[in-house]
Amino acid sequence: MTSGRLRFVKNAASNVVNGVSSAIFAIVLPYFFVRYFSRAEFSLWVLILQLAAYVNYLNFGFQVAIGRFVSYSLERGDKKHAEDMLAAGLQILSALGALGFVLVFALAFAFPYVFRQVDPALVPAARAALLWVGGAIAVGLPFSAFFGVFIGLQRNEIPAGITALGKFLLAVAVIIAAARTRSLVVVAEVYFVGSLVQYALQYLVFVYFCRGWHLRVLAWSRAAARELIVYCAGLSVWTLAMLLVNGLDTTIVGIFDFRAVAPYGVALSIVTFFSGTLQAISTPLIQTFTRRHAREEHQEAMSDLEMASFICAMLLFVGGSWIVSVADWAFDAWVGPNIARAAVPIFVILMVANALRYTSGPYSYYVVSTGQQRKVVLTPIFEGILNCAASIFLVMRIGAIGVAIATLIGVIFALLILYFHNMARTLPEGYSLSRFFRFAIAEPLAYCATVIIVVVLRYFFHIPTVPSVFLVFVASLPAAYRVWRMVVAREAVGVRSLT
Repeated sequence: MTSGRLRFVKNAASNVVNGVSSAIFAIVLPYFFVRYFSRAEFSLWVLILQLAAYVNYLNFGFQVAIGRFVSYSLERGDKKHAEDMLAAGLQILSALGALGFVLVFALAFAFPYVFRQVDPALVPAARAALLWVGGAIAVGLPFSAFFGVFIGLQRNEIPAGITALGKFLLAVAVIIAAARTRSLVVVAEVYFVGSLVQYALQYLVFVYFCRGWHLRVLAWSRAAARELIVYCAGLSVWTLAMLLVNGLDTTIVGIFDFRAVAPYGVALSIVTFFSGTLQAISTPLIQTFTRRHAREEHQEAMSDLEMASFICAMLLFVGGSWIVSVADWAFDAWVGPNIARAAVPIFVILMVANALRYTSGPYSYYVVSTGQQRKVVLTPIFEGILNCAASIFLVMRIGAIGVAIATLIGVIFALLILYFHNMARTLPEGYSLSRFFRFAIAEPLAYCATVIIVVVLRYFFHIPTVPSVFLVFVASLPAAYRVWRMVVAREAVGVRSLT
């Protein structure tokens, strides 16, 4: 295995560790919280996490941008430019963090006026918890710049290790606080303090590993700031669109159908964890494509894109089918049958939607790495607006499951725009779009068709869990063999291994 492939695998594995550690809050905490709190209080916690997470959208892609510019600058031997980009990123993210505090206070003030179905007796606790959790995320915005540097240095294992340790300790502290106090406010206070400790660790680790760097935080570089802002302008559109696509789902359910917040939230958390894990594996493609772009290796970049798109689609289709096949049994054991009954149908629809959406993940990384994100703003804008409008329309008529259906509708139309509009404007001239479609969608679907059919039959004919898992395993073998031939045996079709 070449050093380039080893580096890619190491970074992908580090990102997976990072994602798995973050999943502690998405998967482990609900198991305890549904037992420590009432359903209304648990729903409130899910809603608070969603509202506080809006502060993360103020990052506007600056962490990704810092990583990209650090990688690009060091590839060209310009370390000072990388330092300037970090300083500018810290300054901008600090200002955005201050804006985050304003947003959190506004959300806390407006809470009882927006979420009228929440018991008034729970509103004071909701406001206090939102201020603590949202404040913790706002403080963390500037510290994300240091993670951007490590990503640019292709040292993904460093932020992964910090995140894993920090999330684990924070989760333990939060669970202990919940078990002893049964108070959402105390849990939120522990969340805030634990987050501050993790941010301090991020800075100390940066100082240790980047001892030769000169951090000029107070020196304002208009050129560096402008370069970052211009680059992030396109990413900002993506960020805001993703807010409309994924970020408002739970909030919309909370406004119109608060009783369904718990099942919708747990369903969404598993889908987010699954798609996030696949995203974590493929995120190092940014570094791969950035190096290709800096060296003007366009043909090699297309080979990497084809291979990554194929493998990503195969993992999404097969992995999604596996998870769906055991969903009813797993949700019963995880959050209990009452929440599970409402969560599983929502989960299945969201899983299908996100599996389709993230087939375009490697292409998105290619666009970002080559600085063409402003050329593809139409897709996320369209999907975001359509998803948000359809979610409100359907939730008022059929409840929370309508929000999941709206997500699927938005994904289908977004993929049509991507394939028939965006790619012709961003991929190298002369490249065959039909070739990409074959690698990214057609061939993976053909290999995974049997798996998908087995899962569909399981739910239509109520096949028991154990036999269905066996059938899914057998049906997955051709897809696994095809991936093995491509990656390990390096079977050609003009596709080269990632370097």
